[in-house]
Amino acid sequence: MLWRRRVSIQAILVHSMVVAAAPPRPLPSSEAGIDVANAHSAMLDRLESLANHESEDAACLLLQVSANRLVGRVFGGTLSSGELPAQPVRLQQDLAKRLAAYDVEEAQALPPSQLRLEFAERLEGLDAVAEEHEDTSIGDAIDEYHPMRAEPHGTTKARLDTSTQDEAPKKSKVALMVLEIIPPCGQLGLDRLYLGSTKTGIAKLIVCISTCLVGGLVWGFIDAFVVIMNCLGRDKSIDSLGMRATFTDDEVETAHALAVIGVAIQLMTCCITPSAFSCLRRLASAEKKPGPLAAGSQSSLAMPANALPSSSPETGGH
Repeated sequence: MLWRRRVSIQAILVHSMVVAAAPPRPLPSSEAGIDVANAHSAMLDRLESLANHESEDAACLLLQVSANRLVGRVFGGTLSSGELPAQPVRLQQDLAKRLAAYDVEEAQALPPSQLRLEFAERLEGLDAVAEEHEDTSIGDAIDEYHPMRAEPHGTTKARLDTSTQDEAPKKSKVALMVLEIIPPCGQLGLDRLYLGSTKTGIAKLIVCISTCLVGGLVWGFIDAFVVIMNCLGRDKSIDSLGMRATFTDDEVETAHALAVIGVAIQLMTCCITPSAFSCLRRLASAEKKPGPLAAGSQSSLAMPANALPSSSPETGGH
């Protein structure tokens, strides 16, 4: 395997030396941009085919030779090997910046000495801008100006993000709205369990039980408000506060009608709940504090034994 890799690298070196020794053919100013783009695309195709069979060193070597030859063809001179980065990706970015730094017609019209001087100045300016802003505006401009086989910035990341994201489960919007309308269901976390959030539903149930329905009422009111607003807006999906689901089109209007009923039920719940708590508190206090009649009966029943009429000496004599 090693001798094959060495032979392939030596063959690439010999081929590159032969290509580099050939005099560059001057490009017409009108066709220069198209030829540069085609040469860069061909270079990338060759790199991909080489990287599938050979080592990374051979791919980097071929990219350095191709980039050196391509830049020299456009700008009237060749770059030294010390100016080229070692990694293929860094080299491709550097090559793209150099190609975008100049308009091809302007580069053809300038003499080589003046071209090298202005080329260095513009390259320093591009590096300063890239370091100052730390963005990819230069790369985006390159992709728009040159028809290279490169995806715009953010396309690959967005594609990977959308592929790795889990799709929202498909649920019935009417069933979800019914669970929110019935007061105990939302407070006990049945709505969360229905949407597939098992851990959140169990946590909601524990909060409701541990706080004697107070935490469940608050949490249930918030979830019901979110679901009702979603139904009133006739949305076909929900993604809020951990509730994620998609709905069918034929249930949107029915859920909207149920949402109107749900608003009335929630208002009644908010009004009845405080009075219900006050009634329970009064009943509890009434059980702890007995009334006056009960107190009188208890005092009459619990008379001490010495309070009974005792026999006097006079009555005892009779």
